[in-house]
Amino acid sequence: MKTNNLLILLFGTLSSIGFSYADSSPKILGYKTAQEIESEIIARNKTMPNYSQQEEKRLLEVWKKYVPSYIKFMQTESQVKNIQVGNLKPIKDKDFPSRQILPISGNVLDQRAYQTCSTFALMGAIQQSLLMNDQSIDFDTSPSCTLQMETTAMGGPGDVWNGSWPHELAPLIQQYGIIDKNTGGTGFCNSIYPTYDSPGVINSALSIPLNTYSNTSFHAGTQGNLDYPAAYFSISGSFNNPQQALNNIKEYLNYGGVYSSSGQRVTYIMPYWTVLSFHVNMNGLYSEVVDGTTYPTFIKTNDGPQNAGHSIYAFGYDDNICLNTPFGQQCGILYLRNSWGDTGTNGVYLMTYDYYLQNYYQTPMIGITDLSTVQVN
Repeated sequence: MKTNNLLILLFGTLSSIGFSYADSSPKILGYKTAQEIESEIIARNKTMPNYSQQEEKRLLEVWKKYVPSYIKFMQTESQVKNIQVGNLKPIKDKDFPSRQILPISGNVLDQRAYQTCSTFALMGAIQQSLLMNDQSIDFDTSPSCTLQMETTAMGGPGDVWNGSWPHELAPLIQQYGIIDKNTGGTGFCNSIYPTYDSPGVINSALSIPLNTYSNTSFHAGTQGNLDYPAAYFSISGSFNNPQQALNNIKEYLNYGGVYSSSGQRVTYIMPYWTVLSFHVNMNGLYSEVVDGTTYPTFIKTNDGPQNAGHSIYAFGYDDNICLNTPFGQQCGILYLRNSWGDTGTNGVYLMTYDYYLQNYYQTPMIGITDLSTVQVN
C-alpha cells in the first residue's frame, strides 16, 4: 500500500449529549495467561458431575487452535452489583435491520504476551474506520509508542501494559494521537525495545514528554483538513442491563447517535466499529460453521461468568443466524475481530447474543468511525 504522508487522524469530541457516566467498570486485579486459566478450568471441570473426557479433548483442541497460550487476560473483581442478571434473551428492536456487517480489511493486529487488548481493540477499530473509504492508506502504527504515551499520561508505570478498559484509553489517543510504525521503530518512544515484538521484556516504566509525542503524532489540530480520513470517537453509557448494551452495539453499528454540534442537537448517521469488553468463559469457545465458513465462536454454556476479561471490536451482527449448541439453540451472533494475530478466521471470532448477555461487563463501549461516512439529519 502506498504511504500517505499527509494522513491526519482527526479525533472528534467524545462529548455526546449526556456524556457523563458513573464508571461502574470492575477493578482490574492482575492477569492470568490463557494456559493458566485453561489448566484451572480443566481441573474444575473434572469435579463436575457431567465431566467427560470427550468434552475435555474438544476443549483442548479448540483452545490450541484459537487461543495462543501466551495470551494474558485481565483478571478482574467480581461484577454483580447493579447488573440485571438472569435468564435474559435478546430483544429484537424494530428500529434496527436484522443484519449489519461492516467491511474489514488490513492486517490482523497481535497484542502478543501483554495485557494490552484494550489498546489493540481501539487501534484495530481506528484502522478499519480509516480503511473503509481509502484502501491505499498505509496505516501501520507503533503499539509500543501508543502504550508508552498512555502509561505516561496515566501517571503509572506499567498501568496499561497490565490491563485497562477502553474508555480509559480512548481520550488519551484522542488527545495525543498515534505514532506511525516507522517513527516508532527508530526508538523515538521506547529506546530499549522500539518495536512491540522485540524480544525481552518491554520497559513499561519509560516515560516520554507528552508535548514531544503530540507534536510528532497524527492527531487533531495539525492540519484539520476534512478531505483526509478522520477517526471520530463516541462513548456509550455504562448500562446495568445487558440487553440495553446489546442494542447499543447494534445502534452503533448502524446509526451512531445524537450529538451536540454548536449547541444544537444533530443526528449523525454513520456506522461505528464498536469496542466492547466481556468475560471470557473458557468452556464457551466452540468451532462453528456459519455461511459455509468455520469460525471460533463463543456460545453460552451452563457456567456462570468467570473473572477473566477481554476487549475486542465488533464489526457486525446477524439476528437470523441460529446455532444448535449442546446448550440449546442460540439465535443471533456478533461478528468480532480479535488482536491475537493469525488465530481465528482472518482474526474473526463470533459470539452468540446469549453468550454476550451471560458474560457482559458493565463498562462503556467506544464507537469509532470515519467522518467522511457521515450523513447529517
